[in-house]
Order: sequence, then C-alpha cells, then structure tokens
Amino acid sequence: MIGQTTLIISGISLGIALLTLDKHNLTPGFVDKNTVLLDNSSNPPIGNTGAPGEGTCTGCHAGSTLPASGVVTFSFSGTNNLYVPGVTYDVTLETNTGTKNGFQMTALDGTNAAAGTFVAGTGSSTISAGNKNYIRQTSSVGVLSWDFQWNAPSTSVGPVTFYYTLNVSNNNGGNSGDQIYVGNTSISEDISSGITESDKLESLIEMVVQNGELKISYNIPDAASIYFCSQDINGKQVDYHNFGKMTNGIHTHNITLDSKYQSGIYLFTVFVNNNPITKKIYID
Repeated sequence: MIGQTTLIISGISLGIALLTLDKHNLTPGFVDKNTVLLDNSSNPPIGNTGAPGEGTCTGCHAGSTLPASGVVTFSFSGTNNLYVPGVTYDVTLETNTGTKNGFQMTALDGTNAAAGTFVAGTGSSTISAGNKNYIRQTSSVGVLSWDFQWNAPSTSVGPVTFYYTLNVSNNNGGNSGDQIYVGNTSISEDISSGITESDKLESLIEMVVQNGELKISYNIPDAASIYFCSQDINGKQVDYHNFGKMTNGIHTHNITLDSKYQSGIYLFTVFVNNNPITKKIYID
C-alpha cells in the first residue's frame, strides 16, 4: 500500500493550504510525520503588484489591502524624481514594521507596457513574464528594506509608474494577521535631457529687423563669447561681427543692413560659445 504524504504550502504571498496526497485523489487531510513545508517567502509568484490587470497578495493571505502611504516608502535616486532615458537609478522599498516581510514590483508606461528593467540587489531577484519585468524578495525574515536598481528605457516612453505590494507578515506560520500594503509611484521623464544647449539659448535670443537695422537682443545666464554672421539663401557669408566676451545678463546689438543686403531671405546666426542660434529673415 502506498502511504500518504501531507503537503503544506505557506509563507509570503502564497498563504497556507493543507492537502493530503495519495495514489488516487487530492483531498484535505491532517498533518503527519510526512509533512513537507514549501515556503514562498523567497521568490513569490508574480502578477501580484496591484498593477492594472493584476491581483495582490490577498489571493493567498487573509484580509484586505491597505494603502502603502505612511507605511511603505519608495525612494528613487533621480534628480527631482525625474528619469533620463538609458540611465540606471537606485531604488529602495522599505517599511518600518513586520517580522517577516516580502514585496513585488513592476514598472509600466502609460500604455501598461513594461518600462525599463530591474537589477537585483541583496535579498531580491528579477523575473520577466507576460511582457512585464518584475523584482521580488528572496530574503524576508527580519528584512525591512530592499535596495536594487532600475534601468530606464533607452528611448522616451513618457511617465513611468512603479506598482508594488509589500506584505508585512507576523510570521505565525498561517495566512492570518498579515497586512498587505499596495502602492504606486509615477516618475516623469526629464524632458530637458533631450534639449541641446542651442535649443535652450534660442528662447533667450531675439532678432528683429527695424528701420534698416537688425536688432539683436539676448539674455545669457553666464558670461560667454558672442559673435554674429549672416549668409544669403545660398549659404554665402555676407557679414560678420565679433562682440567679444559678454557678461551674463541682457545685451543688445544693432547691425546696419547696408548695401551688402539686397532684397531677399537671409540667415542670421548668433553664436554663444560656439552654440549657433539661426533665424531666417526676409529683407525687403
């Protein structure tokens, strides 16, 4: 006769189920000397971050979810909580309570597609499934925080939302008395990272034709070398002026549009430390 084996599934994220297996059926039973403990306090099953279309740890742990605010802290190393595409950032998820804790996290863009990838740190591991990337705990007893990294997407995807659940467990060997905290944090892209120095300066420089003169006005944040050149529509240089080293602040230069300039379209370019700002202007 084949003996029975009792199986207990317990721990972070899976809860507890007590089953007795024999040759013919799978039925509830009682613990005996053949009991085997499967503890998912390490590498819990994915798909429980609270992200759109996902559940939370309450599928296995008794009780309802609670807001993460005030209990769980999400920390991101990006300046002003902004990210630059292709850059790697430090992330920390922590709580100040619980004797046996676990977490799970994913990062999604505005279309709920995976955004970036995770790099595991001490006490965590990564996994990809269902077109999403996850990070989760591998250590839980006495652990209050996990440090890891996130690789931002290589191209612009707009705001990214980090969805996470954190199970504050009482480590009583059952699925009761645990608290499941659910939260999300959105990180915007640093759009200034894609703007060149010339793009930034363009808004600070104005060129206007008035009464036979080209009036150049600009407000530079730092001292810079300023010079000017003009070209006709065929790219031939018409004029050149070197204004030298200018202090920060507001400056104005007037250039006489003499006989060198005939009716037509001209390219007027102001250089700020070799950064060109060009305006196309028609002269009557």
